[in-house]
Amino acid sequence: MLKFYHPNKWAMLRENCLAQFMETEATRLKNHGYDFAYARHILISISYFGDWLKSNRIRPENVDESIAERFLAQFEPPTVRKDNAKGYRDIIRMAAYSVAKYAKTENPAKFAKTPIQKEILAFREYVLNDRNLARTTVVMYERYLGIFLDHFFAGAKRISMKSLTPRMIRDFIEWMPSSLDERTRKDTCSMLNNYFRFLSMNGKYVGELSTGIPTFQSKYHAPPAVMLTREDLNSLLNAVDRSTPIGKRTYASILCQVDLCMRIGDVNRIMLDDIDWRNGRIKVHNNKGREPFWLPLPTRVGQAIADYLKNGRPSLRSRQIFIPHLLRRQDIVLKPSHLYREIARLWIETGLGDKYFGTHVLRHYAAMRMKQKKCSIKVISSILGHTTLQTTAIYAKVDIPALRTIAQDWPTEEVDHES
Repeated sequence: MLKFYHPNKWAMLRENCLAQFMETEATRLKNHGYDFAYARHILISISYFGDWLKSNRIRPENVDESIAERFLAQFEPPTVRKDNAKGYRDIIRMAAYSVAKYAKTENPAKFAKTPIQKEILAFREYVLNDRNLARTTVVMYERYLGIFLDHFFAGAKRISMKSLTPRMIRDFIEWMPSSLDERTRKDTCSMLNNYFRFLSMNGKYVGELSTGIPTFQSKYHAPPAVMLTREDLNSLLNAVDRSTPIGKRTYASILCQVDLCMRIGDVNRIMLDDIDWRNGRIKVHNNKGREPFWLPLPTRVGQAIADYLKNGRPSLRSRQIFIPHLLRRQDIVLKPSHLYREIARLWIETGLGDKYFGTHVLRHYAAMRMKQKKCSIKVISSILGHTTLQTTAIYAKVDIPALRTIAQDWPTEEVDHES
């Protein structure tokens, strides 16, 4: 991909000490539809930084923010017009800090200097590799663990749970800022449960600290109070104004959740290369797991996506299928919240807002439909992208139509239990 942006300088650039990073960055810039000239400037700026590192005998894996600052202070950019000088300086700065960020990501152990940083890094490896949690969850856990460790061990040379008690753990949860909602507090408790399990597995003292973690009643451990019906789903789909570009995008995103059991966080990640039109299949980037998987592409989902691509999607070079419509910049990526807000508005417009909310009810509906069609729980688990059958069982707890078929009439005659 580097050759795509710099065909004449490619042979020279691949000899640069940052050639591997430039190739990775070139692929990212191309996939996200960045402006061609901007991408060329970024990549050539990274090569300048690589030349400076080589002349100063600094290994790329040792680059941090301080080294990037040294480079920016010493580097003299090529002659540019005065009116472009500031913009060029900004590109050089972004390039230098992107290298520092890449080095930190590739070699996190080298940048973990304090006991707290080392503890967070070790916990990160555990939840990422052993627990197989989603990367967004891992980032959240890192942040909450940092708050926890800073609260009790700021400036300490050693981290030991022997100085803590269950009461102190509960006080910490109550101490957390009142602006945090119940879900955030629940996630913090989940992080602490995982952290204490991590310590125990590594032979470190935990004692009875887990008893100090409060228990939260979670609505995510049970199916929705009211399961979505086919009639209400049709009302939701009919309320979508498919004559507008955003309406076409919303309609296709709903069908992806209903017919493919995708999470809202999976829908916004669909790329143009993820649809195999010839073989009628689509790649799902499972937000909760590691590897993506292929599913058959239902006809009406394919037709809705094709209609959006031909008649609704703005002409940007981004490889993302669903993209923002208001900010038509090449570097803007559609977030799940954009799709979520449109569906939340539809619940209110259809008068169904009192019964349903959010988007996960669509996924529950898809699982319920598969169960009604006698699909095995293993098949349902594979389509939902679950790693355990216990998680799938949450979606299969209530099947009202199936229960009605086995319900018996209440006996009308009295029974003599004594005889």
